Amino acid sequence: MFRGIDEVDWASLRHAYGSAEDVPGLLRGLASADPAEQETALDRMYGAVHHQGGVYDSTLACVPFLLALAVREEVRD
Repeated sequence: MFRGIDEVDWASLRHAYGSAEDVPGLLRGLASADPAEQETALDRMYGAVHHQGGVYDSTLACVPFLLALAVREEVRD
């Protein structure tokens, strides 16, 4: 599901709060079996990579991984 995620230079990308090096962990959190972890990851992702409607280079880098998540039955939310 996350093929290539570690090949992205997340530390060189930015989001609303600075370096996007935390984004891979947040993306993985969205796929967690723990609903609380999913909710936390979603809140932090949305606040960082799409803060107040803003689009960052990390936002664009997330798209392939978000699409991969969207088609997974276990990640319906």
